Amino acid sequence: MTTETPPNDPNKTLVAFQPLEKINTHAATPATISYDNIKLAIKLPYYRFHEMQGFKVPKGDMKIALIGGGPSVAGQIDAIKNFDGVTVACGSSYDWCVNNGITPNYCVVCDPDPISANYITKPQFSTIFLVATQCDPKVFDTLKLNAIFM
Repeated sequence: MTTETPPNDPNKTLVAFQPLEKINTHAATPATISYDNIKLAIKLPYYRFHEMQGFKVPKGDMKIALIGGGPSVAGQIDAIKNFDGVTVACGSSYDWCVNNGITPNYCVVCDPDPISANYITKPQFSTIFLVATQCDPKVFDTLKLNAIFM
């Protein structure tokens, strides 16, 4: 197998990479489950992401904080609370935010694993949930009283 330096690495900090077709990967959730979830979700009566009010309006210099679930976020509670912009909880970080007095403007859920429903057990009405159609039906059920865009 041959490797080459990625073309977008001008400083040659990445020694080499393997072409994607040579990498042995396994998704946590089989693709067939994702497809089944999509077939169910597209029949749900939720608006699509591109139908959000203001979606196509240029945002200029809008500040956005993406809140992830990594260990360093615990030291950023005050910074997030005082953030002057839009906050977006990503995946598993939503309940952590709520537990720490942070109500994100948005929450993005895209993992098809049913465990994702366990991370959004305290949905706040002021949060808009951006949910991928591949998400497990449990996610949609958990959020059925909230604003959901797919």
